[in-house]
Amino acid sequence: MSAADAAPRRVVVWAHASVLDRGGYARRVLDAAATWRDAFPGATVTVATVESPRALRDPTARAEVQRGLSAHGVDLVVVHGWPRRWGLARLADGFAARAAARLFARTGADLVHAHGPRAARSALAGARRVPSVRVVVDVHGDRAAETRLERGEPDGASTAPDPAERAVVASAAGVFHASEALAARFPAGPGRPSAVVPCLVDDARIPRDDDAEAARVAARRAWGLAGDEWVVAYAGSLASWQEVPRLAAIVRHAADRVPQLRCLVVTPAKAEAAALFARAGLPRGKVMVVSPPSEEVVRTLAGADAAALLRRPALANHLAFPTKLAEYLAAGLDVVASDACPAVAGAVTAAPGLGQVVPWAADDATFAARLAGAARPGTAAERASRRAYARAALARSAAVPAYRRVGAAAVRG
Repeated sequence: MSAADAAPRRVVVWAHASVLDRGGYARRVLDAAATWRDAFPGATVTVATVESPRALRDPTARAEVQRGLSAHGVDLVVVHGWPRRWGLARLADGFAARAAARLFARTGADLVHAHGPRAARSALAGARRVPSVRVVVDVHGDRAAETRLERGEPDGASTAPDPAERAVVASAAGVFHASEALAARFPAGPGRPSAVVPCLVDDARIPRDDDAEAARVAARRAWGLAGDEWVVAYAGSLASWQEVPRLAAIVRHAADRVPQLRCLVVTPAKAEAAALFARAGLPRGKVMVVSPPSEEVVRTLAGADAAALLRRPALANHLAFPTKLAEYLAAGLDVVASDACPAVAGAVTAAPGLGQVVPWAADDATFAARLAGAARPGTAAERASRRAYARAALARSAAVPAYRRVGAAAVRG
């Protein structure tokens, strides 16, 4: 195949974890589908997601995901999966591999973009039955390290990767990594194309500067603020590895120093978040907890002044590139991050005015002082400069050249 002909005609974006919950995994999968459409406008793109029976009970979620994909000209196919618990893991994965092979053959796929290790294994197994298919693997993280982090088990950079997972990545026709650290840990096979594509935000969700300033005023009015408050934001889940209890304590320190400081928490767990910040000693009225639709997160964050990205040292965090960094900068916020994520620390210090990095080992009072300083309301021009950085480096369109290069090389074989 000549270089001129090296373009996929039928792309399947293959997910073996739910995209109907619209979490971080789902966002990367759905953004990937839209990026393939932009990279190769002549290709047909389908998201195929293996869903458990429980996820399929929510038809509203399925309709919402399909509606978002349709805006980019992407189809959605749901593959019914088996639960992996109760000793059914091997059967579930085998079922998914057979379903993948049938789907690839039926659609005439020539390129499959598999997200995560389970999706990669089933896609590669399915592709062995359909030799015309090339599989590109997307490495979001190290699943074993993430499990250790969730369980509170210690690890570090010296902890060896799962050799089976590393072998799966090396056997793919091409690889996308979410960070440079992941690229070093799970390298592509010799001669195989690869690219680092961090977790990005869709261009359509980055507001124009005048719209962002209008959203800022409207949000603060809706929260009942007088206008001179300093607002610190956190967006995400309340999972233990997000360190939200420590963040609440830090915000309490900052509020003691700066009476006009307020905290905005953007999370699906509204009641739990409100209780957590109340236990930290923040009085009612100091904390706004909201749960907007995913497409409104950036516009909601635009009402704040600063954002916290607090992670503790752990291998999973060392490898990660959290989506929330792109969302914070797209909203124009001054970011205060710990040094536990080198990808985040590097991005924040890459350009003046994006934010600052604080050592994780610093005490809460130090973090509070930095966060309060960042929350001092800046100018519209300062917020616009952060959004400009997000558009140039962390918007989905920034990944199009990498998708073109890896996709063309993969189908060229």
